[in-house]
Amino acid sequence: MSDLDDLRGMLRGRVLVAGEEGFDGASRAWNLAVDQPVAAVVEAADADDVSALVRHARRSGLTVAVQPTGHGASGAVEGVVLLRTGALDGVEVDPVRRIARVGAGVSWGRVQEAAAAHGLTGLPGSSPVVGVTGYTLGGGLSWFGRRHGWAADSVRAFEVVDAEGERARVDAVSDPDLFWALRGGGGDFAVVTAMEFDLYPAPELYGGAGGVGRLGGVAGAGGVFRGHGRGPGGVDGVGEPAHPGAGADGVGGRHVPGW
Repeated sequence: MSDLDDLRGMLRGRVLVAGEEGFDGASRAWNLAVDQPVAAVVEAADADDVSALVRHARRSGLTVAVQPTGHGASGAVEGVVLLRTGALDGVEVDPVRRIARVGAGVSWGRVQEAAAAHGLTGLPGSSPVVGVTGYTLGGGLSWFGRRHGWAADSVRAFEVVDAEGERARVDAVSDPDLFWALRGGGGDFAVVTAMEFDLYPAPELYGGAGGVGRLGGVAGAGGVFRGHGRGPGGVDGVGEPAHPGAGADGVGGRHVPGW
């Protein structure tokens, strides 16, 4: 356990081991049916913490698994150090260039809320609480995929920590092979600490459980709808809200804030 104890003096973020207060909550997956028997949890405060952890793990022979939100957890993490990147939560939107830069801990809800203020949207999936990074590293199938492709196709650059603990900015020019691999190949090639991706003009959606009602911009409605029919912008399946509480004025009398 001394290798893990040494980490406490290297990092700004918390280091938790089994039996300590807060460990159970920090190691818990989003799916509570999945048990994660990790040796320790590191809650990185910033990208420098990620770099320091990877370098220490390399020297000490430790295995690191990364989870921003815990979605997609498999449970195959016995004895590893679980790296949580939830504190890397910056969101920046450039409405002129139509680009967003987000930290590894950001969920789609926050991106959509920030983009909505400028009439823009990212390429989210079906839930606002899913992390942007993990979703995009796996490809990212959006409601707008038929028009704009996979979410990974819209990435302009990644900020990463490599297996030696070095920080780098990866794009199509600086490292084309790694850039190609990260856009849909999963998270095993580097630890992503932030990324930049394109935003798009937000279309309008039409839908409703009892009839058809206008929902306004997709960023306000969240793009989280299921059912049948087709809306403007090449979006299929815009009908009944897909999660509790979704709706809009004129559709069940409920309003959907930007998520």
